[in-house]
Amino acid sequence: MKPVAFLPGLLLAAWCAGPAAAAAADDPCRAGQEYLGLSLAPTNQHDGPGLPIAEIAQLTPGSKVGLRPGDVLEQVNSWPIRDCENYGRAVRDARQKQKAVLVLISRNGKRRPIFFEPEIWQRVDDRKEEKQAVASLTTVLEAPLPAAERGDGAAIGEQALAALRTLETLVDAARPLPMYERGLRDARRRLRALQRQSRDDVEKRVMAGARVVFGYYETARAIRQYKHDYVGTARKDVRRGRAESYASASVPFFYDSPVTAWMDRYPFLRPSITDTPTKLGFDFVEQPGRWNPDHAVTLLWQRARSETDKFARWVNGQPQASAAP
Repeated sequence: MKPVAFLPGLLLAAWCAGPAAAAAADDPCRAGQEYLGLSLAPTNQHDGPGLPIAEIAQLTPGSKVGLRPGDVLEQVNSWPIRDCENYGRAVRDARQKQKAVLVLISRNGKRRPIFFEPEIWQRVDDRKEEKQAVASLTTVLEAPLPAAERGDGAAIGEQALAALRTLETLVDAARPLPMYERGLRDARRRLRALQRQSRDDVEKRVMAGARVVFGYYETARAIRQYKHDYVGTARKDVRRGRAESYASASVPFFYDSPVTAWMDRYPFLRPSITDTPTKLGFDFVEQPGRWNPDHAVTLLWQRARSETDKFARWVNGQPQASAAP
């Protein structure tokens, strides 16, 4: 879902130009941090070329390829890294031309090239748009829908709310997954029908909000299925038909699993991560991380209920509660 269908252009521009983004843009040591996931120390405190990596953000391309704080970045593509300004120019060049990024790092006196595929730029941009769409729901709902704009938008909104309220009755970890999926299918059909009926901008904005809330329930279904498949395979003593309701403290995951995409799309799920995956040495053997899928599903359901309440107040032209969800 593109955020421009949900936010006015000025509001979207303000969201994108938040303090963190502006700070990263002004600091060449953090150039491209939202793409590569790393930032450099501004000074060279070792003998030899390059600058040390000061920070690696979790669940980013930099962490996935095995970079660590303390690794010395000596070169980015054809650019020797003598200072942060040089690093910033190298990253901007690669991003503007949508090029692959080949970096040369050294660790404990050993050098190793690391490759970032060219798709990294578009992939991260797509994920940023998804997160903007999710964040825009809370932003737009800060003020009630003006009475002059309500009209048919309120009628569409009430029907969308009815579909979302039906989903609230399915929120039960002990409820069999097939029953939960049937409820999702019914709600999806109702929301799609309302989407086809939407004509003006207000109606489309209302349905954009409903789709964001519905996405929480859909992601909860995907996580429950992921857990069901894992437990049904790993625990032979748990009958497959009941695997999704088996209470487990944590489940292993790797960087290339759907877990990282869920965490990236919904940052509020990060508390369900107990350990992130790690790469060992330069051979990049990956040790799995651990996360709690039951906790993640609970967080999604809590967010869905909270946002549905806010969505209902917005559609009905009521002020939002002062307390944050």
